[in-house]
Amino acid sequence: MIRTHFLSWYLVLITCIPHIGNAETTPTTYAGLVEFFLGLIGTLLIPGIFLIVFLYSVWKIFDAWVIDVADERKRSEGKRFVVIAILSFVLMVSVWGIVGLLKNSIFGS
Repeated sequence: MIRTHFLSWYLVLITCIPHIGNAETTPTTYAGLVEFFLGLIGTLLIPGIFLIVFLYSVWKIFDAWVIDVADERKRSEGKRFVVIAILSFVLMVSVWGIVGLLKNSIFGS
């Protein structure tokens, strides 16, 4: 069990971050190191947060509208949660776009 768990995490790390083991892209300066970590944040952390929020939203909607379909209170909470989830996604994508726009306009591409 532990060996399978370790293997699955190893495979996730190998597929998500393939350029860590590559010596050609290993940063050699402080600016390169900062750029490397900002690249990891932009390509791994932010989409990971989006994925977690999306899966949580889908679960809450499924819980309110499929599992507890007979409970009127849960359905009304589900409707409210859908509105909040949509607004949250719009806000997150907007902020991500504005940050990317500022980054490209200040630091270049």
